[in-house]
Amino acid sequence: MNAVELYNDLFSLGILLLMPAFFAWFLWVASLILGGDFMLAKVMFFTLLITSFGLLIASAIVQCQYPEVETYLQEKNKVTCECSCCHCNGVPGTSENE
Repeated sequence: MNAVELYNDLFSLGILLLMPAFFAWFLWVASLILGGDFMLAKVMFFTLLITSFGLLIASAIVQCQYPEVETYLQEKNKVTCECSCCHCNGVPGTSENE
């Protein structure tokens, strides 16, 4: 597995785990409003939140340590213009020379 694949896997999984974390948070808050304390939802929320932030931090470390990841992200986010005056129209990532 190369660095770009590792970055993509870590980042995607980190973002993906945020969704069930906030669902668990919703269950926890709903149980508090209804007068109970759904301990399992609280534990799930904090566990998923810590895990997802850990994965996102790990993906940021991979991005900083491997220049090919940064190159991949720049190429992925590069804006291509069909016209010759995109830089005049304020399109980000374009210049006069492109």
